[in-house]
Amino acid sequence: MPYTSPFTPASQANTSSATASLEARLKNYENALKSSEAELKRIAPLLERKTDRITAINTAFNQTGKEDIWRPVYIPLLKEIEALEKQRDEAERGRAKYAAAVRAARYNLTAAKEREEAKGAEAKKGEDKETKKVGEGAKKDANLKEDSDEEMQDV
Repeated sequence: MPYTSPFTPASQANTSSATASLEARLKNYENALKSSEAELKRIAPLLERKTDRITAINTAFNQTGKEDIWRPVYIPLLKEIEALEKQRDEAERGRAKYAAAVRAARYNLTAAKEREEAKGAEAKKGEDKETKKVGEGAKKDANLKEDSDEEMQDV
């Protein structure tokens, strides 16, 4: 089955087995979204603790004025904070991307199910029309048979 992007309009999606494919894709996107949210929850307290430490170091430096004591701790801590902020930004971008993908997959799944229901209704209408035509044909045959029976009786 060809790959369909979650951002493909629903009208272009393949409906033959689209619902199964879209349900699987939706589940994958939801799992990725949960993973990125868990990553954000993991990073937030670490970043907060390190920021608190750097604030304490800045306060101590301002009180003592001795740079040689605090600089060896300050610089590596500042680099760790920058790395954590970068990880947080990447996790936020991933969360936003997967949230959009989940919304698109839900929309496409709903549209595919509606199309399948519409096709099923059309097929049922077609079957009903054929059944009705067959029924009318049987009535005509029965009427013809009755007419021929009446003609036979007349003779």
